[in-house]
Amino acid sequence: MRGRKVVLLCSGAVVVIATFVALQHRRFLRQSRPAARIAVDRATAARSVLDVVGTPIRVERVRGRLIGVGDCADCGNADLTIWLVGSKGEGKLLEWAQNGYRGWHLCSLSFIDANGRESVVMPDESARCERE
Repeated sequence: MRGRKVVLLCSGAVVVIATFVALQHRRFLRQSRPAARIAVDRATAARSVLDVVGTPIRVERVRGRLIGVGDCADCGNADLTIWLVGSKGEGKLLEWAQNGYRGWHLCSLSFIDANGRESVVMPDESARCERE
């Protein structure tokens, strides 16, 4: 009888933790979507990305961190890795963006193909971003 209680308690704890993690991940995806969207839009216009990935381009997954997002309507930083898949291949975008006056702005954007070769889609110097 005691063994069943332990199993039930452990199972309940696993369900609670899994639910919490899933909700946090869903929140991250919702909050990172606008920043990721501008990176993907810029990348789909870059010849260096299209030559490697091809079209149509699909976002496979997004990982990274959001700092200060949700604290106010017009603040925060996003450091994201966005995996892309297309008709010719795959690669990932490394994005740094800031949420400021009138929404998200790219600060830098690089593309790394499946072989590890990096190309700069948008250099840091072309952006007006505050250094972290």
